[in-house]
Amino acid sequence: MARITRKKGCYLLHKKKTHSLILILMGVGVLLLALASVFIGSSHMTLSEGFKALFHRGTAAQNRIIWNIRLPRVLAAVIAGAGLSLSGLIMQTTLRNPLASPSVLGVSNAAVFGANLSIIAFAGGFLVTGNNPRDFALGANPTAEVSPGMLLATAFPEWIARRRGASGSVYHLANGTDARLLPGDDLERCEFLAVARLGGSGGDAQTIRLAAPLDRSELEHGFADRIVTSVRTVFNPDTGRAAARQERKLGELVLAEGSAAVDPAELARAVVAAALERNLEIPARSAAASRRFLDRVRFARRLDPEHYPDWNDDAWKELWSRYAA
Repeated sequence: MARITRKKGCYLLHKKKTHSLILILMGVGVLLLALASVFIGSSHMTLSEGFKALFHRGTAAQNRIIWNIRLPRVLAAVIAGAGLSLSGLIMQTTLRNPLASPSVLGVSNAAVFGANLSIIAFAGGFLVTGNNPRDFALGANPTAEVSPGMLLATAFPEWIARRRGASGSVYHLANGTDARLLPGDDLERCEFLAVARLGGSGGDAQTIRLAAPLDRSELEHGFADRIVTSVRTVFNPDTGRAAARQERKLGELVLAEGSAAVDPAELARAVVAAALERNLEIPARSAAASRRFLDRVRFARRLDPEHYPDWNDDAWKELWSRYAA
């Protein structure tokens, strides 16, 4: 819109800048949303890790997620949206009809034919862009072969399953639940499975409807960045013995476990946790020196509450609970 005014015998044309401002704000909004889409996803990648991967400084999996999955997806969405809006503008302008749509002219049918032809004959750029599940599953070795089980594991990582015990039909999934194979299923001989379909209402009632065998070495290679190794120390007050177990876990799925050396700091936490679990006094009544020290601190607290900690029974137990955790 424009406004015409007369000044000193001349006519001046004043153009409003509202439309330009709206276009600039919309463009900035599209850029911000596109940038947010690159760094937001289900891979639990932090913002700093995403920026590192954007400049090829992250891990192999993070670089692959940013460059082979998220960036092509965001660019495809932006280009498709811009193309649709531009085609709609051209159609309505050419026909001089603001209600013109592709369905009226039969353009949608032709577009479906072109999309199908691209997918079937040219793979839609699927292999050209590198956005390929096979390459994603292969990790850092895109020239090797990959099994169907690894493809399913890449698509459904929370349904990677390991058999409970040396034999049987019950499997423990990476999401922490259990599922059971149908009776007589040949997959019972497989230690690891990549599950693609579950039946039932959840919990013990889940049934594995579709799955593929999964090799341990292939699983550990493809998901090396998600496997966490931890050491858990347990103290038994009855026997007075402590044991440390090392676990390698993928989600809630234990891939391997074995004995480990007992760390003194972890042993102290395990002893405190066992004492709290059984409601035992800390320090014990037999530790006379420690009990005297605790009594002195509590007495000093009553005389000078500003300079001594509050170690009453509840606060004392809470202090040890935080330490054990």
